Amino acid sequence: MRAMVILLSCLGATLVSIIGCKKSASTPTYDFFSDHGSTRSDCCGVTYEDRIAGFSPVGGAYYWSGLVDSDTLVFRGDPVYVPEGPFSEVSLYLAPFSQMGLQEGTYAKRIYCTSTSEYAGIAESSLIRTEAGYVAYPKYADSICAACCTKDSGDVTGRSSRRHCVAAKDLANAEGIRAYIETRWGLLCGSGMSTAEAQYNAFVGIQNLDLPTQKPTAWVQAGYMEWRIEGSTSSARFLYIEWKDAPDATPYILPLVDQYYVAPPAEGTVNHYELVREAAANGWAFYYNSALTVRPYAPGWQASDGSWATWETEILKRETDMPGTVNNPCEFTSCGYKLAGSGFTGAAFNSNDVIGCSGIAGNPKQWDCSYSPGGNTWYVWDVSPLVP
Repeated sequence: MRAMVILLSCLGATLVSIIGCKKSASTPTYDFFSDHGSTRSDCCGVTYEDRIAGFSPVGGAYYWSGLVDSDTLVFRGDPVYVPEGPFSEVSLYLAPFSQMGLQEGTYAKRIYCTSTSEYAGIAESSLIRTEAGYVAYPKYADSICAACCTKDSGDVTGRSSRRHCVAAKDLANAEGIRAYIETRWGLLCGSGMSTAEAQYNAFVGIQNLDLPTQKPTAWVQAGYMEWRIEGSTSSARFLYIEWKDAPDATPYILPLVDQYYVAPPAEGTVNHYELVREAAANGWAFYYNSALTVRPYAPGWQASDGSWATWETEILKRETDMPGTVNNPCEFTSCGYKLAGSGFTGAAFNSNDVIGCSGIAGNPKQWDCSYSPGGNTWYVWDVSPLVP
């Protein structure tokens, strides 16, 4: 049975100025009702769905749901933009899972509306909010969670299963990148049990971004990886280089095995990774510990400029370990980059750089990172890894 929830319009000048709600002769009401939808048990987590309908204000708004404990927002879902006007059957999702650190217990569920996506997760900035019942979040045993390999990323059904921690510099004509990377092997989700594809890796890379979409049209990266292919319970660890040299080109990943064989680095060892663009060779050169390892053929890069230099870690599937732990982080040192016509210079990380992890904003962190302002060092770790 649907319970109609009537919500108030903007009240007071202060609230109006914060959220940009415009009063008029006929101020719109932000009325909607919530129909509690499905609850789906995930591996080591739960997905809660709420379906909302009503009237979105002038200019549209962002709607999102959250779990509340003693009036404190402890977990939220991704905001969903609803254009101005009447709407119905809009689904909002909450997908907490054990590694997020959410404790067993009963939580109030609320639905919020904010004027921008940046306000999502800030309950105090919500234009409206309404109660949406209570949920009992269960306890999950570590033995159960160890077998999990969840495809979605945990914040909304159907999103990418990849997560990143990155230190990135916005540059023009970047033609080289390097760093010493400390090797931190972890565990793939469902290690020894699951046959789902999974990976984690640490690398240096150069990207060329399409400015309107902010999506990479070309990239090259090199580092170390553990990868399990779909359908297998076993995995492999290796050095690799990956590249894409044009918007419509197929990405290539080359594990440095077979004729390129270089032994994967041992746990805790520190090794030097360097990529340099070589126009004459129609591609890039990958140097590992100062030795030329491979020159991938990437002629499309002749028409591209490197616009971002990135020092990065990545995982596929949300339970997979991000490289590093709190006590033994994955450390990138002597980070540097090279611009066209010049030599290498230190990264000198600062507040203008893009530094952080793609977790779920406003929620407990599963991965984290830090850097030394003005320095060339960057650290990454998994907050609750499968490997202690």
